[in-house]
Amino acid sequence: MAEWSSAYLGYDYDEYRYWDLSATAYKIFQGAEIINAGADDPTASGTKSESKNAAIYLNVNYSFDSKYLIQGMIRRDGSSKFGSDKRWATFWSVGAGWNMHNEKWLRSKEWFSRLKLRASVGSTGSQGNNAYQSLATYNYSEKNYENKLGAYLMGMENKDLKWQKKMDYNVGMDMSVKNNFNLVFDYYQSTTENLLVAFTLPPSTGFTTVQENVGKVRNTGIELSMSYMVLSRPQDRTFLTLSLRAAHNKNRVVKISDSMKAYNEKMDEMAESDSKLVTKYYDGVSMNAIWAVRSLGIDPATGREIYLTKDGVSTYEYRAEDMVVCGDNLPKLRGSFGINLGYKGFERDVHVRIGS
Repeated sequence: MAEWSSAYLGYDYDEYRYWDLSATAYKIFQGAEIINAGADDPTASGTKSESKNAAIYLNVNYSFDSKYLIQGMIRRDGSSKFGSDKRWATFWSVGAGWNMHNEKWLRSKEWFSRLKLRASVGSTGSQGNNAYQSLATYNYSEKNYENKLGAYLMGMENKDLKWQKKMDYNVGMDMSVKNNFNLVFDYYQSTTENLLVAFTLPPSTGFTTVQENVGKVRNTGIELSMSYMVLSRPQDRTFLTLSLRAAHNKNRVVKISDSMKAYNEKMDEMAESDSKLVTKYYDGVSMNAIWAVRSLGIDPATGREIYLTKDGVSTYEYRAEDMVVCGDNLPKLRGSFGINLGYKGFERDVHVRIGS
């Protein structure tokens, strides 16, 4: 019996800096080497982005007789992208595995070249792409007042913006039968808290979007991957392999924030005035739900459209409060089927995507 363990402590620090400077002009003299040589309306612009991240972490691994495996991790991460008192967060994970193919009672069968059961639970974090997503940002104006340079507000401040956190639960199996048939199966459930979303804002606010933590969302699903080697002749490099990948996922809003409730009210106002499809979020409903007022078509007697209220009553009046979930943008099944064929060194791959 062999037993081993390992542990290591680490620290990461990185900075991201980006500068961009550009200049544009029209009708430049031929042969000119400077941009303002007789040019019309020369302009210059530039952007800057800078962010910092730091983390300290501990990883621990343990293995007994190449059968039983345990791994643990804990880390503390900090990012300059969030509010001054929301920059640090703690994440962790624990996983275990059982290599059943190394058990004596199964090794003697000579069926499985690999059979592993595994399970894990842990948390991870996301921070978005915008370095200044929690800050009020300004853009210099081309116009000035009394020879003084002006600026206008470009991005709204959100001092309460914090890490998006996700808790993952996973159980799975890896199987290989005589190195010909391979299968990987996973069942997972993940709950995302403080979900980071760029909310669309009404034009009257002067902004198109603002970054918000909008609540808690749960995803549940399964993933399956299989492959089967139908033919294998290594001596003349001839083979045929069939593969299949499939996945099913569904999500539900578990809890909405106050900002999301206010957003839903704005969407109702937009739907009431424009009679168009909108995106809304409610507890127990999919993030990808399609909201609409149901229609029975045009009344041939009056030429007016007939709508259904949320209670199923016919009416000629369109009301946003009668919107119900009419579908979901998320496919019930997605995946692919593939054929990998080789004949005397000549290879061809064919893959067909699956989605419904």
